[in-house]
Parts: sequence; C-alpha cells; structure tokens
Amino acid sequence: MSAPCDSPLLASDYAERMQEAANSGQWDAVVAHDGKRLQPVFLLVSRRLQQSLGDFLAKGGRKIDLWLEEVSHQRVDFSDHPDMFLNVNTPEELEEMEERVMGDSR
Repeated sequence: MSAPCDSPLLASDYAERMQEAANSGQWDAVVAHDGKRLQPVFLLVSRRLQQSLGDFLAKGGRKIDLWLEEVSHQRVDFSDHPDMFLNVNTPEELEEMEERVMGDSR
C-alpha cells in the first residue's frame, strides 16, 4: 500500500477502505479516487503485478496512471476526504494547509 509522504492529511480509515476494496473482488490494484479523478499514488497493489510494473518501468514508463490502465483495478471513493489529496512541498505550503484545516475546524 502506498500514500505520498507530502500529503499529510491521510484519512484515518485509508488502509481499511483500501483493503476492503481489495478483498471485494478480483482486483490486482485498488486506487483512490477524489470524486473527480484518480489519485494514483494512493494505491494498493498485488504482488502479482511485480512483473507488469517492472516491464512498464523497463520500457521507460513513469506515469503510474498509464500503467494502471493496463491492469485490473478498482477505484475507492474518497470524495468525502478532499483534504487528503492536498500536496505539501514547502514550509509555506505546510503553513497554508494548517491555516486552512484549522480554520475549517473552528
């Protein structure tokens, strides 16, 4: 299972929901969806895909969403957690995110 380290507001039930989706069908991967688009770095992948991913990378592939088009996957709806997908890369972005989140909770 993966989640980017620069998205600090991961839903508390992220792992549970991803695992539940993985267990609900014959999927090789489950991927978060924000209600508008896939969030392909929020991902749970079966070990069965190791060769497929290796081949994709060996051919120069780098966009995970393109690789996901090649494999059986299920979307997991996280539209109820839009802040989960905020990306923080600088101290200024972290401060802005904290102000936004704290402002929303007041």
